[in-house]
This record gives sequence, structure tokens and C-alpha cells, in this order.
Amino acid sequence: MSDCYIYYRVAAEHEPAARRALAAMLAELAAGAGIAGRAYRKTGEPLLWMEVYTAIADPDALVDRLDRLAARHGLDACLAENQRRHVERFAPLDLP
Repeated sequence: MSDCYIYYRVAAEHEPAARRALAAMLAELAAGAGIAGRAYRKTGEPLLWMEVYTAIADPDALVDRLDRLAARHGLDACLAENQRRHVERFAPLDLP
């Protein structure tokens, strides 16, 4: 199981559309795959957003699905100039 963190910068002029697109993406993902994502914005930098998905069995499949959702719902078109969605995957660290 892995946790996926996806972060990106939204263009100020597209923030309302980005909010709608992200809400639609999260709702579709929850309804279709049963995966509940959470959305965050950076404190002090409100146009830097992060999506968090925890305990994911197949992170590659999730990222592929999210890429399709972001394109279809228009989130990709709301990113700031020269920006893209960055994906980081983390797995639990076994400690003694």
C-alpha cells in the first residue's frame, strides 16, 4: 500500500474553475473507485494545491485514472503557466 501526493500551482484567474474541476474529480473517483481523496492548499501560498490519496493498492493505476480525470474535467487547463501535476508516492517505513 502506498500514499500518493499530487501537487501543482493553479493560475489565479482559473481558481474558481479549478475548484469545480477538482471537486468533480474527487466525487467521480469516490463514486467510481471508492477512493476518497483530500485536497489541500499550502498555507501562505493558496494557489499551491495538493491532492492526497492514502492506502492505495495500485498507485500507478490511480495516477493514470487521475490524469484522465484531470484532463476530462479541465483541471489541467487551470494550471499556472509552465506547470504540471507532480506525483510523489510514499510507502510505510517499517521501524523496529
